[in-house]
Amino acid sequence: MKNLLFYVIIYLCLVSCNGDGKLINRGKGTFMTVEALNGDKTKIKVEFLIAIDLKLGEQKIEAICKDAVLYADWNAKFKPTYKHSKSATLICDEKTGEITACMNGTAENAYGVPDDVATYIIFNKKGKLKEDADGLPEIL
Repeated sequence: MKNLLFYVIIYLCLVSCNGDGKLINRGKGTFMTVEALNGDKTKIKVEFLIAIDLKLGEQKIEAICKDAVLYADWNAKFKPTYKHSKSATLICDEKTGEITACMNGTAENAYGVPDDVATYIIFNKKGKLKEDADGLPEIL
């Protein structure tokens, strides 16, 4: 009976500690997982590799990741068909300090064939979404 109780407690700890919105250090780098919504309204978890040492707090990095998954379908022709990749990357330009979220996914083209969609969302060094001259987000 004690063994059963022990396994139940371990299971509950593992299930409740999924790491969403928390910085996790692993051997190859730092990661953060956030939930994203695909074009068909299904949810998916996207894991960001944070390839650089950002001088920002955990909440600001989480906000960057959430903004990135929000704008990831910017380059898709048919947004309702967009599906996020399970991984993404945050990189930083050492000269300007700008942070770029590199997002990948797929979306159907006009013929219904899935195409790869790459989107690069740019943030300033403080983590604010960078805007162009028209006030739109600077997304490549």
